[in-house]
Amino acid sequence: ADGIGMGLSIGHPQADALMSSPLSLAVTAARDGDTISVDRLYLRGTAINVTGGGQIEGDGGTMSFDAELPELALLEIPSLSGPVSLKADLEGEDDLWNANVHLVSNEATVVGTAQVDKLMAGEIDASGSARIETGRLSRFAPLVGMPLTGQIGLDANGRYNAVSGDAALTANGSGSGLSVGIEQADALLAGALTLAVDASRTDGDIQIQTARLQPNQVALHAEGGMTDGAGRFDLTCGLTDLASLLEGLSGPLDLRAAIEGQDQT
Repeated sequence: ADGIGMGLSIGHPQADALMSSPLSLAVTAARDGDTISVDRLYLRGTAINVTGGGQIEGDGGTMSFDAELPELALLEIPSLSGPVSLKADLEGEDDLWNANVHLVSNEATVVGTAQVDKLMAGEIDASGSARIETGRLSRFAPLVGMPLTGQIGLDANGRYNAVSGDAALTANGSGSGLSVGIEQADALLAGALTLAVDASRTDGDIQIQTARLQPNQVALHAEGGMTDGAGRFDLTCGLTDLASLLEGLSGPLDLRAAIEGQDQT
């Protein structure tokens, strides 16, 4: 089947921008018993191009998609512009699916893999990993309302179970040249920094094994958790030299704090 859409709209500004006329659609598909084959699938317009194909057989199959947005500014997201490309490959057997995703937007990239079990059954049990490179953070400054600079690279691993709600996240990364437009904060963020997070949710209980941010001038660390509505979090802060924050003072500073609470609802 082939067709052309003109004047399409669903009342959502970003979606409507992607469907700007003319929009061409082509599909070549067939079904043979439990097997559905898509030999050709494409959607082409002035604002988006999508191609794909694959085969689904029972609770498995293979699929691949490529999508390109020639200009991100068409989505009217403040400060973001330039082309975006997305490539995704999926392969599944016995309702266990593996996915590879590659997203590029100017200097920002996301390369990730995921494994999703019981997708068709709606009882999703997923895990995955990703490498994220932000590129110049100044591109995102209008989104957060702060004059950001610098860049961050991050490796993350996570898992999620839709039935139990259990989840976990570990991440390690580094950054350089960071600033947020606040003099004291920028002094602490100067140079290179590292960051790490290891957190989980099990049976409704939240645990933060570690949350660490460590630029050259300061080390921030937190750990703790909440169980049955009661929680405790321990915070530490080590500053190499007070002079970076307060004029007339110098020398190292160590701070330690504990926050405890009980849910009264």
